[in-house]
Amino acid sequence: MPSPPNASSPPYAEQAATWLRRLAAHAAGGMPLEANAPEDPVPLLAALAETALRQGKSMWIVMADDQLLPELSNALDLAARPLCLVLPSTDFTARITLRASLSLLKSRLNRAPDPGWQEVWDAQLRRISDKNALWQAALTWSAAERADAWPAEIAGLFPVRIAPTVRALPMGLGGADLLVMLQNEPLPGEMEPFLANTRMLVLNPPPVREAFRGAIAIADKELQLRGQVEAVSRDIAELELELATARGEIAEFSRRYHEVVGRRMTELDALQAELALRMAARAPDDPQAKVEAEEAQARAEQSRQEERRYREAAEEAAVRFTPSADVKKLFRQVAQKIHPDRARDEADRAWRTKLMAEANRAYRSGDAATLQEVLGLWREGQPAEALLRTDDSLLLQQLEKLRARFAEIQRELDALYASRLYELFQAELLAQKQQRDLLAELAAQVDAQIAAAEEKLERLSAS
Repeated sequence: MPSPPNASSPPYAEQAATWLRRLAAHAAGGMPLEANAPEDPVPLLAALAETALRQGKSMWIVMADDQLLPELSNALDLAARPLCLVLPSTDFTARITLRASLSLLKSRLNRAPDPGWQEVWDAQLRRISDKNALWQAALTWSAAERADAWPAEIAGLFPVRIAPTVRALPMGLGGADLLVMLQNEPLPGEMEPFLANTRMLVLNPPPVREAFRGAIAIADKELQLRGQVEAVSRDIAELELELATARGEIAEFSRRYHEVVGRRMTELDALQAELALRMAARAPDDPQAKVEAEEAQARAEQSRQEERRYREAAEEAAVRFTPSADVKKLFRQVAQKIHPDRARDEADRAWRTKLMAEANRAYRSGDAATLQEVLGLWREGQPAEALLRTDDSLLLQQLEKLRARFAEIQRELDALYASRLYELFQAELLAQKQQRDLLAELAAQVDAQIAAAEEKLERLSAS
């Protein structure tokens, strides 16, 4: 089955680059450029966002309603998605989405950029540094989980902002280099103050899309709640992918660390324990020597146990963690559809939990076929009543569980990034930028300590 078109496909990327060149030659504050959007505007809008990012431009993409937001969010390159703020119109969902976007951005700033995106992320680091006070205020607001207003100008933390008109206008459209509007209606008068210093492209949406315009605003509470569950599920899926990727990266680094440094540390601890025992034997009346020998023995035993656990884990996970972009997208799709917090009852939750566990294993091994199989099993197992109307209270329960899972993922990511092992991982990434091999350097240091310990043991044996 052929892959659906994406923003990186040549026709979309080329058309986006052409339009941005025309905008660059257009006077800021002048009459907007106009063009007709293709029948499916989503890949083109995603290409415009990604091209703007690569060119170091900030951009607003504004549309009439929320209709295209789900498709557009999923169409963005995984490396670009954390740099794009995609906000829906409803306040409740927008708050969760904004908190998820901040969490995703914070997490990605801790990790190495995907290949080909280094310059874009370097620019984002500078943006965060320049707006540090706003960044800290945004993180404080997010952590508080209150319903109060988010910090003004918070959209400026993201180089690309995507929202319906009713959401974009109150946030202010100023400060962006480019503005892309997808609508047929005349521009709202409230936009005029923001147009003086920006370049604007108006895309006329295709008629087929116009026929469905406003569908998301149907005055049906269940449909609105379903929409909120879907939107929050997309945000949670992004964070589940981020957490699974961070765990995989740290597990891969742990494997390399133990192979290069950990085994040497086990050997060094054993030598130091032997040294301490011999020193204690030479001074039987010295209580301090006895204590030091016991402590050294305990460290050596702990090292042996860790080495044993590492070998067992390495045998179980022989495949290295190198998921492709397609595997990442598949995992995100699984998390969106199958997440246990979207269960209808306990039996459904147990089934979804089992499927998600299998999906996590498949993601760790880069197994796209198994991820597809998990999706197939989920589709086959969907009960017929799932297509019927759902009680509002169940949807509200799902929303609350998804919110709780969001907070849980944030805590897990924070704990992971605060760990000593992740600090070492970050140090390795920094060393790589400096053309250094940190693990080899650490191994050389431990080798020197091993040699010194062996020499001391030889002297003790000879004396």
